[in-house]
Amino acid sequence: MASRKVTILKIAKQLHAKNVPLKVSLKAASALATLTSLCDGGAGANQDAMDKYRRKVDKNWWSAIRAFTTEEEVKKMVMADTRHAHLLIFVAPGWCQWSQKQIAELQKNFDDLGEAQDRVHLIDVDDPANKELVQFEQVRSFPTIMVVQGNNIIGRVNGYKDFEHVHDMVFADSQVIV
Repeated sequence: MASRKVTILKIAKQLHAKNVPLKVSLKAASALATLTSLCDGGAGANQDAMDKYRRKVDKNWWSAIRAFTTEEEVKKMVMADTRHAHLLIFVAPGWCQWSQKQIAELQKNFDDLGEAQDRVHLIDVDDPANKELVQFEQVRSFPTIMVVQGNNIIGRVNGYKDFEHVHDMVFADSQVIV
């Protein structure tokens, strides 16, 4: 157990030295240590455990992207972090093929958002808990992506966007203008 902690701290220190935030470094180092132990350092002796872990991760990918967020949850998260841009992605996953494609694109690339994962919020337009928000924001096209920061709407785009576009939008507040 002590060896695992030392390994995690060593990896986290290396990541942090490359300007990765400490919190993210510790999470990444812990995940790497878990995967390494499940794979017996790559020897493959724990393949069953690794397969079980992988199935759990695959099954729970929705939770990784905060599943669908309700209006109240979005308000709390956005107002608690007014320093950063948040993406509100309005989707109709039950019947809209473009919404389904947008969700699949996020699923495939979600890890690439790094520390910004908590700032991407999927909003199911068919959920009664979101009715007022959808009406207030006049969302009529799916998917619709809004970039908000605190009480301010920074931007809005309608229709499917590839992951590179979504990535650039979530990091819009941290771009350096030369």
